[in-house]
Amino acid sequence: MKQRMFRLQHRIFFYFSLLFILSTILFGYYAYRANVQTAEENFTSAVSGSMAQSANGLANLFGEAEKQANLFAASHVVRDSLSPEPTTAVGQYDRYVNLERVSDAYEENYSSFGIRIFLDPPRRFMNDGVRYLPVALLDGEDSPRYLFRRNSVLHWSLAAGSENDGNNLYVFSCFRDIRSPDDFGEYRGTVSFDIRSSAVSSLFANAAFPGGGRLFLLDEKGKVIYEPSFAGPVRSSLDKSTMERIQTERRGSLTIDKQLLVYWALDGYPFYLAVDIPMNELSNQSRPIMFNFLLVALLVLIVSFIVTFLISGRVTGQLKRLMQAMATVDSHDFNVKVPVKRMDEIGVLSVKFNWMVERIRALIEDVYKTGVEKKEAELKLLQAQINPHFLYNTLDSVHWLSVKHQAPDIGYMVRNLSAFLRLSLHIGGTSTLGTELRHTRAYFNIQKFRFEDRIELADEVPERLHGIEVLPLILQPLVENAILHGILKYEDRIGKIALFAEEADGMLRLEVTDDGPGIEPARLEEVRHALVSEPYEGESTGLRNVHRRIRFRYGEPYGLTVENRAEGGARLVLTLPAARPRQAESPD
Repeated sequence: MKQRMFRLQHRIFFYFSLLFILSTILFGYYAYRANVQTAEENFTSAVSGSMAQSANGLANLFGEAEKQANLFAASHVVRDSLSPEPTTAVGQYDRYVNLERVSDAYEENYSSFGIRIFLDPPRRFMNDGVRYLPVALLDGEDSPRYLFRRNSVLHWSLAAGSENDGNNLYVFSCFRDIRSPDDFGEYRGTVSFDIRSSAVSSLFANAAFPGGGRLFLLDEKGKVIYEPSFAGPVRSSLDKSTMERIQTERRGSLTIDKQLLVYWALDGYPFYLAVDIPMNELSNQSRPIMFNFLLVALLVLIVSFIVTFLISGRVTGQLKRLMQAMATVDSHDFNVKVPVKRMDEIGVLSVKFNWMVERIRALIEDVYKTGVEKKEAELKLLQAQINPHFLYNTLDSVHWLSVKHQAPDIGYMVRNLSAFLRLSLHIGGTSTLGTELRHTRAYFNIQKFRFEDRIELADEVPERLHGIEVLPLILQPLVENAILHGILKYEDRIGKIALFAEEADGMLRLEVTDDGPGIEPARLEEVRHALVSEPYEGESTGLRNVHRRIRFRYGEPYGLTVENRAEGGARLVLTLPAARPRQAESPD
């Protein structure tokens, strides 16, 4: 599957942009809900003020109707006019006239009410069918117009004919029983104070409700019992659970059937004023706010995109510089350094990268210097031979001349010098311990002939170790150092040099010791320092070359160590891997 190339900066920009978009959507949703809720609260607050005024006015109107009905029923004139006591026709007429005067006076002084009187049995002159009606026409509790009973003598109903329109229309009726002043159980009739629709409508004339809200009155069962416009309410009733909530809270609002219903209970009456406001009106009110919010959200998103792009570019810019530096190193250019401005994660990575490049550069320089030093050491060895082939051939001629002229001392010296030079030809590759011992013996013979009996050489190397592979020319410089610095440095001193070797744990330990006075401590530290120091100019060059050649070839822990012996003299120890070639070769 082909891997998609999607830059880090683009990924950071995409993720942050997605985060901003989702956050804006969620915030917008909750802001919209909060805005709608605020609009509902504002509508409820605005409507509640008008509803409270209307509810108080309606409650006062109902209270006045009950008060006047009670006064009317308690009037002596009314009670006497409805007395069941028999009287003459003139007396009956006088009763009728008196009752009419009281009724007309009430209707004249209280224009909000119309008066009807229900009698049983009917009286003479009190049977016009308009103001005077038989008790049989009263609404019982099972009547759909029946509303509620205040007490045993007063109840409320919807006025008969309230479904019709007209200036004299009555909408609510307050019925009050008329009892005998002497015997409360004596029933004489019922008066009805009918509230005119004009009186109710006037209470709502100044009530303004936003969004075309329509006002209506509910009874305690949730039935709509009055709607001022007479165009029919937006609903006929409310369900039981809704009414239970309204009865519990008494004032507030709720959402039902995509309408905001604001309600307000009438104090002292089981009636509730309510207003239906379409929810789309709330949306219309909220739309400008939402447009402003969307505009702000869009600006915020644009600014967020720009800031995110700049931040992602700044963050990935450091990574880009690091990548460019890596590409430079990949092209074998190690003279590069990533600038570090902050010690954050990328800064720490840049510091580590700079350290790594510096380390690689140092290692390359070390390897280069090591190679140069190795070449210089081999060159010095070559230069030291001074064209040994030519010298070997010349010395061979001198040897035969010494034999011809019978000069054995000259022949002895020439043979050893020739053997020394012949073995010195093999400076490349590897040699064997036996070859190195013969090479050292030739050098020692030359030096012994020169210094006679002042030096002795003891070869204690087991013959079984002669076949071990070693580097060429590593033993003779140690013997030379022991002769020149351990014995001959002091006049009239006779000394002995011993060679010893042992094999253990896959390693060859080769020792060169002398019985001289040893190395002074300061000089010993100088020699040890010369072995491990960088390009060194001074004495002990031969020992240093041997040590460096071994280290170059085999690495640590192999090499040369220098120390003084407890019994006197110095000890030079070579440590080499004990490897044997498949076929040991030694030059003839």
